[in-house]
Amino acid sequence: MSKISMKEILTETFKDDVLWRQIHNLNLEDYLFPESLLKELHLEDTYYTSKAAAIIGLPDNDAQPIRNNLAEGRKNVREYVQATRTSRQWTFDYKSLFRMHMYFILNLKGNMSPKEISHYLGNEVEEIVTDGNSKRRSNVINEKRELSSSSNSSKYDERLEKIENQLIYQNQLNRLLTLKQEYEEASRKVTDWELLMEFVNYQLEIAEMKRREIRSEKKQLELVKETFKKIDQMNENNRPSLLKAIFSKNTAGPVDYDKTFAEVAAASEVNLDKQSPSQELTDINYEIEKLKEKKKNIENDKEDLAKNRTNKKEAYENFKTQFDYFEKKLKATSFVEEASQSRINDSYTIEYNDEK
Repeated sequence: MSKISMKEILTETFKDDVLWRQIHNLNLEDYLFPESLLKELHLEDTYYTSKAAAIIGLPDNDAQPIRNNLAEGRKNVREYVQATRTSRQWTFDYKSLFRMHMYFILNLKGNMSPKEISHYLGNEVEEIVTDGNSKRRSNVINEKRELSSSSNSSKYDERLEKIENQLIYQNQLNRLLTLKQEYEEASRKVTDWELLMEFVNYQLEIAEMKRREIRSEKKQLELVKETFKKIDQMNENNRPSLLKAIFSKNTAGPVDYDKTFAEVAAASEVNLDKQSPSQELTDINYEIEKLKEKKKNIENDKEDLAKNRTNKKEAYENFKTQFDYFEKKLKATSFVEEASQSRINDSYTIEYNDEK
């Protein structure tokens, strides 16, 4: 099913409007749909005076001309535009804003005075003289309302309502898909974060294991050296040899092997700490520090990513609840079924995964 654009909606709605026809009579139709209007105007939105001035492209976005033409003395313009007065502010929906836009096309581009435009809107004031007394009466010529009374049949109203609902439905559906994609993207970033953290931890574990192996090799070498030193010390105590020290029956006292081994191990640790680290050990230490710094930076992102995923999920689920309710109300109309069918091939299956 093809999309119904705002331009098509406005054309269908105002094609019999008196100002619309006058704009075409004066060849001013190129001014009807400026980019700012098509981009900013939406069926479901309302706009205050300052925003309305920007959308319809008044010079310098000045809202004062709108206020002037909706003043008490311009009753016919107010009745035609049908804007809503709230406190000191005017509020426009898409219809009233477009009527205001057509009014200014004739005024600013067609160089028509407010009085001339009032003539087309209907309430033309005539001067009538009766018995020497002057009085005023309103000669109601409102072509727009006459045309509307003939064309606004129930069939026309139903068709227009269907088109409006169709555009709203499509906008809501597009918004739902956008929110879903944002939630999926936020979830993907959390998954990527978990994989990256797992990989960095693995790299860090490998680097620390390698450093332990290097230190273990050096420690074994120092242990051998200290063992021989201990043997020499024992030989100096009137023991001709280590075997003799071990098996001699005349020794002054037994050898405390646990103590001896502890002394050897402690001495080897001291020697190892005093040594300047090798280039290999220096490199691995540098690598470990860089990995720890990287891990810390990654950990700092965890809270923001998790919070973003939660917010995106809530926004998606809340909007989906509203959309489901809106869709249910429109199930009786055929365009909902058509729109749903047209998106079967490119729609996503909605899944809710438990938060990690």
